[in-house]
Amino acid sequence: MMQPNDVVHGVIMISDGDFNRISKLVYDKFGINLSDSKKSLVIGRLQKVLRSHNFDSFKEYLDYLERDNSSASLSELVNRISTNHTFFYREYDHFEFFEKVALPEAKAFRLKQGHRRLKLWCAAASKGDEPYTIMIHLKRFFGHDYSLWEAGLLATDISEDALREAVAGVYPYERLDKIDKPTLQQYFDYVNGRYRIKEELRREVMYRKFNLMTPIFPFKGDFDMIFCRNVMIYFDNKTKAELAKKLYDQLRVGGYLYIGHSETLNGLDTPFKHIRSAIYQKA
Repeated sequence: MMQPNDVVHGVIMISDGDFNRISKLVYDKFGINLSDSKKSLVIGRLQKVLRSHNFDSFKEYLDYLERDNSSASLSELVNRISTNHTFFYREYDHFEFFEKVALPEAKAFRLKQGHRRLKLWCAAASKGDEPYTIMIHLKRFFGHDYSLWEAGLLATDISEDALREAVAGVYPYERLDKIDKPTLQQYFDYVNGRYRIKEELRREVMYRKFNLMTPIFPFKGDFDMIFCRNVMIYFDNKTKAELAKKLYDQLRVGGYLYIGHSETLNGLDTPFKHIRSAIYQKA
């Protein structure tokens, strides 16, 4: 039975024991490290989930998560817990380096191999702002020669809610305020007060749900570039190092890894070569 102090002003509260349970579950399944300072965040973000399933306490919810054999309940959990704050041209200098340095190198490397196939992966696609920013630069770099290349983008995320928004590709102007007017007109359609990515860009991005905590990645590797930005801020050092090693194995020699400006691989046991702020290379 629910105790009187389990609900405060209509909000279902969480005990220390249940918070530790949910923290362990989220860490084991998704690698996200929920410190004690995140308790209020967990309470707030999961209220709607508890109400929709008619749970009177977090204990009932956790018991349900542990009993459920489907992936639906865990997907719902991570959709609520994960943060999908994003916008176009976030950390702009990465895209300058991408177009002016990394893409010319990748083009020369692939032509030397005798083919025109680039492999790019955005490993934390969120709502699509970052993948579509990458595609704008990719299209701009190749211009009319783009059709001569096999150069689409794999974009993955753990949140099904975020991926649905990414596939739709519809955004309010405040997410696009860093885009100049010519680029906005070239790559977006104005529809009912919002902006939608043109079909020519949307069809070049393959969105898939993927958990970066998967022990063995189901990819063939040989990526020219991997964007995995603003993800490791949620991980402890052990998880960061393990993920960095798996990303390293997915890159070709000379390939680049981009992480967030608030993140670093310094102090971790990884073989990456540091190039500049939040950019690393497989040497």
